[in-house]
Amino acid sequence: PIPTSTPPKNEPMDSALAPLAELSVAEWSQALELASKEVCSGTDAGLAERLASLGSPERLRFALCTFVLESVRSADTDEQLRSALEELAFPASHVDAFVAFVTRERRDISEKLQGLGLSFDSVVDVDWRLDYALRSSSTGSVNEPFFLVSLKTQSPDGDFGSIDFSCNLEQMQDLYAKVHDAVVQVRRVLQSQESEAL
Repeated sequence: PIPTSTPPKNEPMDSALAPLAELSVAEWSQALELASKEVCSGTDAGLAERLASLGSPERLRFALCTFVLESVRSADTDEQLRSALEELAFPASHVDAFVAFVTRERRDISEKLQGLGLSFDSVVDVDWRLDYALRSSSTGSVNEPFFLVSLKTQSPDGDFGSIDFSCNLEQMQDLYAKVHDAVVQVRRVLQSQESEAL
């Protein structure tokens, strides 16, 4: 998974990344490729093992993945990327390799990151029907209302689906109350965002 062990709270990024300047250019380029794979896939690509010789491999893994991610996310120019690494006292060969890497991989990493995260189907339509159960084979006469509900959904990919269910009056009232509470909460959030914007 994407590294979660963070450097100590007061440790700046420069001291977290500093040991990476000791890598050869080939090792540095390989570490960047592995960091890219870990950031994009969220799986362990073996970066920590590659950095073990420098000590604190998990800390270095976190720092490098964070640096790659932030460099891609920030959309800095080549000069800004170059300046950031030069401030961290990286050799010119490492700086050139990093700028070339980000320039080459930025679009691919950005596209892969957009696909990560939580994405749920959206409800695009609701159909419902009130019906009555007049008779039951086990209890005889029932005469109770029940609802047939069909939620039409659309996935982030654009595919349509349907969720169908039936419920009695009490269950429908419970569903209505929960949806109403959610609507009230959304209104509160929107109002607070509007007031913060002013």
